[in-house]
Amino acid sequence: MNFTMEEGMRFFLTATIIMSVFCTIQATDTGTSAKSEAQDKSTPIQVGFWFDTPECTRTSNVYGFKTGQIVSSGIGRVYGLEASWLISATENIGGIQTAGIGCTSKKLDGIQAAIPYCINNEELNGLQASLVNFACSINGFQPGAVNVAGGINGLQLAVLCNVSQDVFGMQCGVANYAKDLSGVQLSVANVAGGGDGMQIGLVNVGFRRGIQFGLINYIRDGWFPFCPFVNYSWKIVRHLD
Repeated sequence: MNFTMEEGMRFFLTATIIMSVFCTIQATDTGTSAKSEAQDKSTPIQVGFWFDTPECTRTSNVYGFKTGQIVSSGIGRVYGLEASWLISATENIGGIQTAGIGCTSKKLDGIQAAIPYCINNEELNGLQASLVNFACSINGFQPGAVNVAGGINGLQLAVLCNVSQDVFGMQCGVANYAKDLSGVQLSVANVAGGGDGMQIGLVNVGFRRGIQFGLINYIRDGWFPFCPFVNYSWKIVRHLD
């Protein structure tokens, strides 16, 4: 049987595709036994399509550029840039993580930025910027409409409100809350559960020690709990709670 050149090319391309698929299947089958080796492998460029898809995006490290078409994720590391159309969710970032909808990370040194939200589940050193930000622990700058942190050493800057367990630095927004304040709160309404920081606003509420400048000032353990314009307390008070 005689083959035309066009038929020969079709046959060659079909055979190439079949061999590529076969090699991919073989690599997947041996992937479990060589899992530790795969985790040590790195690549300069990686493309993901969904969460842990393809499977190599889950564990490999990227030194360069990782992108999601439309989502990227993984438990490996990205040293460079991770950018996706919808969600970037690689756990460990050294560089920049950005996406059209949201970013999620565990340990990040650098910049995390998106439009609707950013989430960091362990530690962030650098900048976290979006409309809604959440970080367990942040050392740096957190600007957004609403900012929530387990602890911040730096600056929270919000269009609406800032909430943090511990503040070593400054909160600035329409409303601020800190369970323990060792720094400055600047807003219309400030609330601090403890610490020895400074509150500047129209309404300031504190429970332990600190200094307040505002129209309405209240410190539960102060010499004068309620005092307009200026109030302060440096009393050493012990509580069972």
